[in-house]
Amino acid sequence: MNICSASGLTTLTTTTLGTALGLAGITGINAYMPLLILACAHRWFHLCTINPHFAFIGQDWFIIAMAILTIADLVMDKVLVGNHFWNAIHTAIRPIAGAFIAAAMTNQTGVAALPGVQSALIAGHMGALMGLQAGVIGAIDQAVNSGLLIFLMAVAGFLLAGAVHLTKMSIRGGAALFTADISSIVLSIVEDIITVVGVIIALLAPAVMFIGLLLFVILFLLLFRHIVRTVRRIFGLARSWS
Repeated sequence: MNICSASGLTTLTTTTLGTALGLAGITGINAYMPLLILACAHRWFHLCTINPHFAFIGQDWFIIAMAILTIADLVMDKVLVGNHFWNAIHTAIRPIAGAFIAAAMTNQTGVAALPGVQSALIAGHMGALMGLQAGVIGAIDQAVNSGLLIFLMAVAGFLLAGAVHLTKMSIRGGAALFTADISSIVLSIVEDIITVVGVIIALLAPAVMFIGLLLFVILFLLLFRHIVRTVRRIFGLARSWS
């Protein structure tokens, strides 16, 4: 049974986008657990198909590496003071993980949906339009086959994971200022639960995840200035303490 498939140019729906971008967004919380669950779902449960260029995701070495890093993240994120250092390092890693997982869930399917358009134009016996149509289809096909779609999905995954990470940092930092960092452990556990539930929703109910992503993006844009100010305050305090 294949629940989620790699999205392509002709299969970009709320379902495929909900899975690919949903998993990418969740890496903004935990860079490794979504990759571990995706690898296991692909390798042993055959729940997902991924881009053939990323087939190594299902190999033993990758799964073992993600398992080790997932455990490390679960532990380090709950160590007082050390968790801030860990999250600072992952300011770069989490968006990259988001780009990676979005690209892995994107397939180069070419322009399989366009032959119908081609047939309609040919049937019209319009030589000029046929030539223009052939050029457009050729350009699109070349762009897709050159990896443009994968690149665009990777960029979207990078931005989503980065937005989620910034939101996490602002919430963590704000709570730490008022609770002497004690709240970080509780928030870390809540984030672990959100990660697991989020991955399950992305795999089994991607349309729901897609709607959730839209709501998150809207809220993030509305609160962007506040989030950035909070993160800047956190880094400013960290520099003053050092």
